[in-house]
Amino acid sequence: MQMVADITAPRLSVWSALTDPETLTKWCCDAAEVELRPGGPYRLFGPHHPAALLSGGETNGKIRGYEPGATFQWDWPLDAGASDVLFALEDIRDVDQTRLSVRHSAPPLPNGVAWSDLWYIQLWGLVDFLEREMEPLRIDFTLPVRERLVRFIEIAAPPATVWRHITDPGSVAHWLSGEVGLVGDAVGKQFDAGWRNAKGEPHGPGEIFTYEPDRKLTAAWRYEGDPGPSRVTWQIDPVAAPSAEPSPGSPIDIIKAQQADAASEDRTRLAIIHEGLPAEWDAASYGVGWQCCLLTLRALAEERELSVHPEAS
Repeated sequence: MQMVADITAPRLSVWSALTDPETLTKWCCDAAEVELRPGGPYRLFGPHHPAALLSGGETNGKIRGYEPGATFQWDWPLDAGASDVLFALEDIRDVDQTRLSVRHSAPPLPNGVAWSDLWYIQLWGLVDFLEREMEPLRIDFTLPVRERLVRFIEIAAPPATVWRHITDPGSVAHWLSGEVGLVGDAVGKQFDAGWRNAKGEPHGPGEIFTYEPDRKLTAAWRYEGDPGPSRVTWQIDPVAAPSAEPSPGSPIDIIKAQQADAASEDRTRLAIIHEGLPAEWDAASYGVGWQCCLLTLRALAEERELSVHPEAS
């Protein structure tokens, strides 16, 4: 697994975020233990770190070696076998931008979860923390994902912009499929992500059940290997601004309330709701995968660079 994050932050700030225990808890995990020496511990743990998906619930890592500000390599032992992680940092464009490359050699994860998805979530957390001082979009990895899954994100863009990126074929290729598909514009039409199975048949999203522009899209879902059909809803809601509660006859308070209302129109809460999943089936891969989709949709709608991406071979 090879992933890259291009971060608008000095290289030493990125290095500190990867190696300082207190800073790690602000974007990566709930608790950390790091002793910066060869053979020293590199332990990341808590319900909001991907290690919670695995037995033991922590990385229990050991530092293999490092070059301050440049490379950091550590071993992450897994029940399924050994794994190791390499962080490599380099300046890009100017001294305030850093490229972080992550290379992780590891056996496959259980339940169909992809290492690339987990690192995608983690690295967006790092980008948001360093560039915007934002709290990461955390997942509690200890919670089972069965029957009904809900993931959501707040986006600094109006609902119409978010809707456009959900339904535009070019955007779908970024946030969902990697292929340019087609999203029908009415109930009964098809949401075709461009995926095909070995027989050449479409899979993933299908018939559209609900089509309400700027508000809601629901489509059938059947993915190769799933135990049965389900459905997915993309629910869009404007984020309500705090009420100013203007006093009667107070022009200043009225103006403040109007400004707050205008601000609320430029923020959107997007939820992805996946229903009809079998109760006996662990859908952890969807819990992680839909989070990745939300992060990409947010970047597209906010006109940000897609800073996190697979490393070119």
